Amino acid sequence: MAVKYCFRFLILTAARSGEARGATWAEIDLDEKEWRLPESRMKSGLEHRVPLTDAALRVLVRAKRLADGSGLVFPSPLKPGSPLSDMILTKVLRDTGLAERATVHGFRSSFRTWALEQTDTPWAVAEASLAHTLGNDVEQAYIRSSLLDRRRNLMAQWAEFVEQRNG
Repeated sequence: MAVKYCFRFLILTAARSGEARGATWAEIDLDEKEWRLPESRMKSGLEHRVPLTDAALRVLVRAKRLADGSGLVFPSPLKPGSPLSDMILTKVLRDTGLAERATVHGFRSSFRTWALEQTDTPWAVAEASLAHTLGNDVEQAYIRSSLLDRRRNLMAQWAEFVEQRNG
């Protein structure tokens, strides 16, 4: 179940595989409906706050049953106390016959393409949702917002889209 929950969480949050597989309960703020990834776990080296939709929160509620004392949201069923392996999500794609058409990282691309084609979301909001660096050095010096409220709205739309397709 950890793999299934992790994959769904990864899709709903548009997260990178390592971010989702390494998610800890200490990073999850259920009251604020946020997943706060510390800079040490981010490719950019900057903290990233992910708004959690009701769909993502439902995954987390189910994942609570997997607790093994490690603090990991999606602990490995084979190696207690360890995160899921980096190949397990790819194995899911292979086992379901999707590996020829999809990659795990491709769900981030799907999110970005969907946001571009199906919403009128500004470029910066969609990019910030993926924890991408916004603008050049000069622009970055002036960007003071994480666009969290606008990203929360975008992620809610994404979750609705995903749930319509997959239940």
